[in-house]
Amino acid sequence: MAESLLSFRERGQGPVLVILHGLFGYGRNWWSMARHLSKDFRVILPDLRNHGDSFQALEHNYRLMAEDLERLILSQEIPQFHLVGHSMGGKVAMRYAFDYPDKLLSLTVLDITPKVYASEDHAALLRTLQSLDLATLASRADADQAIANEIPEPGLRQFLLSNLVRTEAAEAGWEWQINLPVLADNLSEITGKLELPTQPFRHCPVHFVRGERSEYIRPQDLPLIQSYFPAASLDCLADAGHWLQADQPQALTALLRQYLGNQKT
Repeated sequence: MAESLLSFRERGQGPVLVILHGLFGYGRNWWSMARHLSKDFRVILPDLRNHGDSFQALEHNYRLMAEDLERLILSQEIPQFHLVGHSMGGKVAMRYAFDYPDKLLSLTVLDITPKVYASEDHAALLRTLQSLDLATLASRADADQAIANEIPEPGLRQFLLSNLVRTEAAEAGWEWQINLPVLADNLSEITGKLELPTQPFRHCPVHFVRGERSEYIRPQDLPLIQSYFPAASLDCLADAGHWLQADQPQALTALLRQYLGNQKT
């Protein structure tokens, strides 16, 4: 299983741009943005391990996820590429940058830093999703109603329940596409401090973006970021929370074009 390749979608031609999704997500979350960026780039959207259509495994850590990405890059015979990562995918991107520095033309990290994050909210979401009795569900609407008290935000419920899919059995039921038990078991690894080398990264342009309404990156985090990435910039996306691509898709697309515009090869 460790040698399995990540599932991915792609569109467009040109310099390669890889975008890594966050926890509970999958590559399709970025398909709309890829449509705009694919005018100038070959955009690749992997599903990280234990997410989407990719393989499931008992281990879930950033070293292994960086190795997963490298196997995909080697399989596609990509010499160098631009890398964008959001949230958990941003931590994967940072680890990949240190492990395979010569592969990157640029690195963009969206609303995450290497620091420790509280895990309680994610743990509560995982418990709620795992508590669903899939055998009794007639529709995704039933699931939505069943978790509405624990997860009152409709948009968040819709995002989480997009991982609930029909089984392929003759009498179709429901199953989770995401590996909830493994993510729960490895949550401290996912939200914990990202272990990176002490030697600063100086191999390509590095950009960090925070959401104005998000608590994941604050302006005071810049010294921490620059202790690993000395030349990194930190931009703020106005009126955006943690899910930048959902809150401000046009502004984020424009910002990415700004970052990548002078570095196409």
